[in-house]
Amino acid sequence: MVPGERSLGLIMNQSVRDNILLPNLDTLSRMGYLDRDAGDRIVAELMELVDIRPRQPSLRAGALSGGNQQKVILAKWLARRVAVLLLDDPTQGIDVAAKAQIHALMGDVVARGGGSLIYSSDLGELARLCDRVLAVRQGRITASLDRRAGIDESKLRNAIGG
Repeated sequence: MVPGERSLGLIMNQSVRDNILLPNLDTLSRMGYLDRDAGDRIVAELMELVDIRPRQPSLRAGALSGGNQQKVILAKWLARRVAVLLLDDPTQGIDVAAKAQIHALMGDVVARGGGSLIYSSDLGELARLCDRVLAVRQGRITASLDRRAGIDESKLRNAIGG
C-alpha cells in the first residue's frame, strides 16, 4: 500500500534504512540474527534504483522532501517484490520529476508481470497510466473505461459526472 498521505506509510522519526527494511525483516533474519550487511546492500540498491536524495540511509524519513518520502514508501515494497501495488493518490503534492520517476517505477512493476491498482485525483495521470479505469460515484461503479477504446481526461470527467 502506497498512501498519498506519506505519514501513513512511513515512520517519520526513523531512518530511511529502517523504513525500507521494516516490512522485509523476515527475509533478513537467520536463526534469530539480522543480516545487517544484506540489509545495507538492499537499501543501497533501492536508494539508487528509486533515486532517493540525499543518499543517506541514516537520515530521518521526516527530513526528506515529499517526493523522496513517497519514493521510500515505494522502495520498501519493491524490496519485498510484491505482486500488486495498491496506490492511493501516490503523486499528490510532489514535484514533476519525482512524479515521473514514480510512474516509471510503477510501469516496471507491471512490465515484470505485477499489477497496480491506483486511486488518483489526477485524471491525466489515470489516462496516461491505466489500462482500465473504473469510475466510482457515491460508492457505485458508474463507468468502465478501457485503453483499447481510448481513455482521456474528458471521458474520465464525464464518467465521474464532472
